Formats: sequence, structure tokens, C-alpha cells
Amino acid sequence: MPTIGGELENRHAAVWRRTPVPKDFGERASSAPIDGTLQLPLHIWWSGHGPISIDMSHPADRRFVYEQVLANGTANDVKALIHPAQLVADWDELFLPAAVAEIWVPWFDAHPELCL
Repeated sequence: MPTIGGELENRHAAVWRRTPVPKDFGERASSAPIDGTLQLPLHIWWSGHGPISIDMSHPADRRFVYEQVLANGTANDVKALIHPAQLVADWDELFLPAAVAEIWVPWFDAHPELCL
């Protein structure tokens, strides 16, 4: 990948430190919610409007949660709040920064069984 002054490498490094792909995320079934309501932790969603309840069974709400967790969460947040098979199903509809999406490419490559 072409870079200007290491900008791309720095961007990837910053994203990886903030939200790494969990090592065991794809090796086990996740207990992450795919329905029901939840509230995002303040370190993920800090809108200033207080906590909001999100309906995970509503596709647009679930995609919002996935976008926020992948962009602002930790590896533990990913394991707790994102269901691997649902992530694959929703992936093409997520609006993510390029650096966030790019760090997930190796995970998708390593788990073709989920990408059918």
C-alpha cells in the first residue's frame, strides 16, 4: 500500500491499539446479543445526551451498535457486544472508517466458514 510519510501505517497502528480484533473472537460461539435492548457504555457512545436504549433486533440499530463498537470499543467490547455471524451478515451495510474496516480483513480471511 502506498503511503505518504507512514501515514497509513500510523493510522492502522492507532486503530489497532484502540480496537484490536480479539484473538479468540471467531473460535467460539459468541454470547453477544442479537435481539433485546442494550445501552452502550459511555466510552463507546458519549453523545452528551445520556444513555440510550438500543433495540438489537432492529437491523439499523444493531448496525449502529456494531459501527460504534468497532470504531470506539475495546477487544472486550467486541467480544461482549458483537456476534460473529451477525457481523458477517451486516458487514456490507456498516459505515466504518477505512482503517477500522481494513484491520478486520485478516479475520474475514481466517473465517471463511462464517462468510458463506
